[in-house]
Amino acid sequence: MEEDFKDDKDVAVFEKHVQQLNMAMDLADDYDAKITIETEIPFASAVKNSGSDILTNALERGNGVGTHCGSAMDTSSIAALTESYLKRKELVDSLVGKENNRGCSGGWGESDSVLAAQEAGFSYLDGIVYLAYLAQDQSIRPNQVTDEEIREIYYHDPVIPEFSDHIYPRFVKNAEDFIEDEEGTFVLLNGALGEIGSLAEDRKTCGTKCKLTKEDLEFIYDKITDANKIRDKERVAHLFIHLPLKYYSEENEEILRSFFAHMQELQKRGEIQWGTQGEVYDTKVSERK
Repeated sequence: MEEDFKDDKDVAVFEKHVQQLNMAMDLADDYDAKITIETEIPFASAVKNSGSDILTNALERGNGVGTHCGSAMDTSSIAALTESYLKRKELVDSLVGKENNRGCSGGWGESDSVLAAQEAGFSYLDGIVYLAYLAQDQSIRPNQVTDEEIREIYYHDPVIPEFSDHIYPRFVKNAEDFIEDEEGTFVLLNGALGEIGSLAEDRKTCGTKCKLTKEDLEFIYDKITDANKIRDKERVAHLFIHLPLKYYSEENEEILRSFFAHMQELQKRGEIQWGTQGEVYDTKVSERK
């Protein structure tokens, strides 16, 4: 639920988004799947002001709820970024309880997002993108990518680029690097494949005009096959897809059902297991026990 939505200012927009979320949850229910709803201030505020039960209902149906922190980025200091995270976390906490709102996506920039998110009370960050490399020395970034290249080319590409490493969540102490740290207690939930409609185009050719196609779905299935070929069976491996609300429409219902039906078959064959972001976090933590 993005930061540029107008749910708190336009009732019709909010009602449409609620309808789309219900469609998403109905589809997930039909095919034994799970989704995680991450919300920014506009949608969360509209939920609070209206008394809607959409987020608590999501939890009751076995889905996840987290925070979206897309507009939280504040490069001036860790303290300022912490305050931005906290503003969003406290709002979503008030709707679903802090025990259900343990992670967020967003806030990437020159300030250390891991330290700020920990200070704000989050346990994990997901959907990490190249903007997070701005907090790291250029010498340790993939291919020593520059600030300019990050901001103009790679900004929303998922971290970590090497797929054999990308599929594993990891403990970290801070954002100075994204290497698994035995002393870290905060989790980066790696595994993002990107926005579902842009996967076949590698986010390079369609921009905001992406349409959901069979080629996008084939990309997902291929990545699942690749991950199962190379993954360490003793570690949790994680893949997830950003599925914006715009795709939950009558026009896309057939292709969405084909996606969920295929994933249901993969789950029956033991090739995947659906989980909320919070459940993946719990699985990662359980590896230490």
